[in-house]
Amino acid sequence: ARAARRAGIPVAYSSGHHPLARIAFGPALPVGCSSDDEYLDVHLTTAWPSARLLAAFGEELPDGFVPVAAEEIDAATPSIDASVETCVWHVDVSTLDAPLPPGTLARAVTTFADRATLLVDKTVKGRARTIDARPLVRRLVPADATTFEIEIDAGPEGSVKPSTLVGALLDLSDAERRQLRVHKIATRFRSPAAAAGLDPAA
Repeated sequence: ARAARRAGIPVAYSSGHHPLARIAFGPALPVGCSSDDEYLDVHLTTAWPSARLLAAFGEELPDGFVPVAAEEIDAATPSIDASVETCVWHVDVSTLDAPLPPGTLARAVTTFADRATLLVDKTVKGRARTIDARPLVRRLVPADATTFEIEIDAGPEGSVKPSTLVGALLDLSDAERRQLRVHKIATRFRSPAAAAGLDPAA
């Protein structure tokens, strides 16, 4: 919002006693994670060409925030939260203080493929609960000798943190899970019809 003000971008504001910039982000990153693929919706009071908006944000955003594309969408388009289907992550285990034995990732992937369930603990609205993470994982493969590539559901049906998943798979302690290098490489969207709750075949 500060970058938009500095750039003179005509961002719309909500009404009421405490107006807020109408800027909406996608699902929040877990603490300590990085990403190459984040999205935001910006509501404008005046139409701007996408290229102009992109350049204006690029001039004012802090180092490390690099806008790469902008596109005009209809105001009735479902929110980013409602549209995201999965996220793809890289989880690097080479950052662990104690290196894992060679072949650990390949064995873990094979073990995971053979499992019907993978119970993990997560906190939901401040309350601890145990869930089965297995149905939430679309894909789990080695990206290289020390990195998992994992595609995880990110919709309203639920999700699980990549570090939680890998921690359960490798039986890591909480301290070891915090040492993992977790980076999002892609955000994948469901069809517009599905995001709107419509039947694409109708």
